[in-house]
Amino acid sequence: MSSPTCSYCRKPDNLKKCARCHLVQYCDRDCQVADWKACHKYRCGKSVEDIQHEQREKEFLSGDEVGSVISTMKA
Repeated sequence: MSSPTCSYCRKPDNLKKCARCHLVQYCDRDCQVADWKACHKYRCGKSVEDIQHEQREKEFLSGDEVGSVISTMKA
């Protein structure tokens, strides 16, 4: 098992968990704020299942698949 790293910069230094969800860890406040703005605010407090479901939907609707879904909807 690998040692934990900062969820934003991947450094293994002096980590503190997110106070709300306790699922991610940060080495400092700068990384916490940057990750919050980038994506964590959309995931924090959600269940792992919800996050995985959203990721599968995003992957399904990425790239060329979006065009095929839209074409199917128009038909």
